[in-house]
Amino acid sequence: MRGLRRIDAFFAKAEQVLIVIVLTAMLLLAFLQVLLRNAWDFGLPWVDILLRHLVLWLGIMGASLATRMNRHIRIEALTRFLPARHQRLVERGVLLFAAAVSTFLGVAAVDLVRQEQGTGSMAFGPVPTWMLQLVLPVGFAIVAFRFGLQTILPNEPAGGTGGGGTDR
Repeated sequence: MRGLRRIDAFFAKAEQVLIVIVLTAMLLLAFLQVLLRNAWDFGLPWVDILLRHLVLWLGIMGASLATRMNRHIRIEALTRFLPARHQRLVERGVLLFAAAVSTFLGVAAVDLVRQEQGTGSMAFGPVPTWMLQLVLPVGFAIVAFRFGLQTILPNEPAGGTGGGGTDR
């Protein structure tokens, strides 16, 4: 299990670095685009397309980190009324279901990327659309891995407790 935790920690560190890079790039590109449009009535046509895709990247990486820290969206209306033993059992079932759904979405995302690759469509310049969509299958695979890890080790959230969100 220690190896799985190391893999998870590696993914988390990579996601944190990528989030900083992507968010910084988004801010700089958006500022540049506004400056060019307002000062010289000129804009870079590829920036808007890239920014839309970077929002997707940011969202997927954020969802993955939220899953790691057990801070994802939860619906606990019924489980609060169950005995503690049953709460853990239901929580494991829900985590396993979430892992299965994430796996399904990851497989569907692989299909989407393959279809985009087959069309040969370009997002902008020499960058094909499918390259910008690779975050979907990778992100859903990591989310599925994290839900699976929480199913196996439910009393040890990968990135800390849901309440504090602290990193171990």
